[in-house]
Amino acid sequence: MLFFCLFVTIQSHAKLLSMNACIQTDSYVYFSNANELNSWRYMMLAFTLSSLKDATSHLFTQPSFDDFDVLSVTIVSYITFSMDGHLNAAFFEDADTQPDKLCSWQRLRPVCFSIIKGKQPPVSFQITFFLEKDKASNLFNDSMLANNQDIDGFTLHLSYRNHTLSLSTGTVFSRFSLDRDSERLWDHYVAAWIKQKQLDFEEA
Repeated sequence: MLFFCLFVTIQSHAKLLSMNACIQTDSYVYFSNANELNSWRYMMLAFTLSSLKDATSHLFTQPSFDDFDVLSVTIVSYITFSMDGHLNAAFFEDADTQPDKLCSWQRLRPVCFSIIKGKQPPVSFQITFFLEKDKASNLFNDSMLANNQDIDGFTLHLSYRNHTLSLSTGTVFSRFSLDRDSERLWDHYVAAWIKQKQLDFEEA
C-alpha cells in the first residue's frame, strides 16, 4: 500500500492554511492545522497513467482538464517555475474579483505548455487541480458530491518524475469529518472519467 505524507501550504477561501499535523488510518492520510478546523484529506490510493504521451496531450494540448481550477503548479526544467493558482485581485480592474479566486486551467494551460514543450522534456512537474463541489456535481451529474456540508471541494494531484505520470485524488474539508462516502464517490468518478478519456492506468 502506497503511503505518502505531503506537508503543503494551501489557501481555502480567504484563509491561509499551514498543514502541520498528519494522522494515518487504514486507507487515508489526514492533514490538519492545529489552529484551524480546515483540513485536507489525501487518499492513499493513486493511479499511474500508462501512456505518458496520451496523458500529457490531454493535459497540455486538449481541453480535457479545463473544468478544473489550479491550486499550484511546479515545473522543473532549465529553472524551476512555481505558480500559485490564486488570482491577484490587485491586477484586475473588476472589483468583483476576489483574492481567493483560483485561476482556471483553461487560462493557465497555454502558459504551462509553452514551458514544457521542446525536444527535451521537463525533469519533473506537479500540478494540483481544485474543483468546487458544486462544479463537481454538475460535471458528473450527481448531487451527492455537493450534499456534504463539511466539504469545500475536491482535488486532483498530477506528478511527473522519471518518465512516470501519477494522479491522486483528494478532498478539501471545511472542518474535520470522518465521512468517506463523498471521497469514495469522487474516486469512482475520477476513475470513470480517466477511462472515458481512453487513458490507461494502474492503481498504485
